[in-house]
Amino acid sequence: MSYLKWNSLIAKQFFNEAIAGREVLLFVDETFINEIGSKINEDLNDFISSVIEGPPWVNAYRNHGVCRKAFLTYKNWRSRNLRYPPYIAYLALFVLAGYVEDEHFSTIAYYPKLRALLGEDEVSGQYPYFDKMNSLWRDLEEWSVEDRLEEFGRFRVRIRGRWRHVGLPLSQTIISSKERKDLPLIFNKAGIISSDSPENDTIHIMLMKHGKEVLSNKTQRLLNGEDENEHLQEALFELVKDELNEWDGSLPEDYMESGSFVTSRIRICLNLNKITQKASFSLRINTQNEFPSDLFKFQWSEVESLLYCRRSINNWSTELKNKDGLVVDATNFNWLNGEEIEDLDNKLKSSLRGTSFRIFVEGQKYGLPNLIETARIKRGARFILLCNNSYKDKIIEWGKNKCESFGEINYTGVPNGWSLFHVSKPKESYNGVMELTIASELKIRLVNGLRLGKGNTFLRAAPPEIILENYKGNEVVLLNDDPLPYNEESESWELVKENLPLDETLKVKVLEQGNVIRRTNFKITNSKISILNRKNFIDTVGQHNNESGEPMNIGVNVYNTENTPFVKQLPLPTFLSNEIMFIGQQVGQIYHWQGKTEVKIEFEPIWAISKVRKRKWKVHFIATKKLTQCKIQKEVIDQKNLRFWKTVMCKMRKAIEKPDFLPLHELWENYLEVAKRV
Repeated sequence: MSYLKWNSLIAKQFFNEAIAGREVLLFVDETFINEIGSKINEDLNDFISSVIEGPPWVNAYRNHGVCRKAFLTYKNWRSRNLRYPPYIAYLALFVLAGYVEDEHFSTIAYYPKLRALLGEDEVSGQYPYFDKMNSLWRDLEEWSVEDRLEEFGRFRVRIRGRWRHVGLPLSQTIISSKERKDLPLIFNKAGIISSDSPENDTIHIMLMKHGKEVLSNKTQRLLNGEDENEHLQEALFELVKDELNEWDGSLPEDYMESGSFVTSRIRICLNLNKITQKASFSLRINTQNEFPSDLFKFQWSEVESLLYCRRSINNWSTELKNKDGLVVDATNFNWLNGEEIEDLDNKLKSSLRGTSFRIFVEGQKYGLPNLIETARIKRGARFILLCNNSYKDKIIEWGKNKCESFGEINYTGVPNGWSLFHVSKPKESYNGVMELTIASELKIRLVNGLRLGKGNTFLRAAPPEIILENYKGNEVVLLNDDPLPYNEESESWELVKENLPLDETLKVKVLEQGNVIRRTNFKITNSKISILNRKNFIDTVGQHNNESGEPMNIGVNVYNTENTPFVKQLPLPTFLSNEIMFIGQQVGQIYHWQGKTEVKIEFEPIWAISKVRKRKWKVHFIATKKLTQCKIQKEVIDQKNLRFWKTVMCKMRKAIEKPDFLPLHELWENYLEVAKRV
């Protein structure tokens, strides 16, 4: 296989839309290379031969070593109009050499391992031109962050240990691809979700306690401090937090069983009635991602009762209610030791974490009323603190000495043994308490804009706001070297969209005492098509005849479909899925498409049930008729497929996410009701 083919295969494996906005680790070992090569019946030996030869424009230099060829591959590569940097395969080689554990070599003997891998004679000293490889690593960061705006992931240059040059490839071996994929096993054992906002110390303890069966000896040595590399250890913690933020609460497919539960969190909600001076507490479920639309029925073993809720907004449920429709009083739960409830039908497990401290912030930031429990405090924030009275005296001392504003709230409704305080702008953490630990690392976040895809490209009509997590108050934020104003009310740096240049890389820098401590990039663009109306589009583009009467798709609008008969040769949507159940209007009409052939259906489909992932499907309305004309017809037309149709409509019902739009939701429910009676 040619060098460029290897380069393309490796680059696609690491840099793709699935990892947009997350850190990319170029972890490469022999297994990885053989798996990539197996797609075209090649292996590690062919990979080594290909990198020795190099791409067409350098393989003529046969007397050059691989590092010199790698540098020539890198020079002016952007002028070649390539999708990926052409030197990634060389960097993969350097990482592979760093991961090799060979008894013939010392663990720190990098260059002998590289020479052995290339089949060269053992020579002392640095490999020729290896010091030039720094340019390739830094260019890869520039390409992923500035050129691609993290739409294929974010690569960061890190150095492992005291080695200036060797430390770059070694830094990519902090965790393997399989370990990274299996991190949800650790999250599940630890009972943690992303909104718990764990600090590095918590991540460290979690990995040490629950990672023995998941993490390699090399990774465990890093955790144990045997490598004496705090910088790489922190990089590992940040990567684990990135994976936690992306985790949907389920286990990896290889470990999924029929009884596996998705993890979620119970959060306490607080309502302070200033007129009656009474505090009341309720409960909501907080998940890793959006709720499906079904009603949830949680079993609560403490009282052998069912608790009910539905999806509310984003990652939140409505308040938990009992069978009589009354809001559940959160004070009936065990706040110190925690509680756990389960929905057996939806395989959702939710737990209230036991703790002596609970933090409440304004729910408006989540789109919810009242005050919502959050995992920990932020620097400069205002919040309500609920603490067990065993800590009351120490909390009062901390609040008066370490916070800008502090005082007790003497409302009724607070359970016996607990006290309520208002707190503003804590200056220091309360040592030893996770909820009262101020995160130390500053982060830039681009929020509230209309993002195209998962990268950092936003529509001009809705640019992002810039937020600094753990903002100290002395930082300066620059956009293309010009200071941005700070909005105290929104706690963000707002952009003036009229002054933003289109389709140019906009560079955000955060300065502290004149030094750049954080940076990120984004881009503002117009939507791809700007249409005033149907006539304007037809007159301007001239691609459609207004009088033809043929179906026409302009943006989100479809025209001329009123009297158009269904034509089975028309391409049908696949929703980026490789498995879809198409459902017709009559009982028994079903077509199972598995992505191998063109979709050919003998009936007009009303619904497409696309597979999202293992045991998760989503139903889409795809009819070309009016909604009122799509009610199910109960006559059984296709007796042959009736059993399969009923299995999908009844037994798979809980695994199918229903439409959000109420009329579609009601129509789908009508189909399900008929299926129950057939």
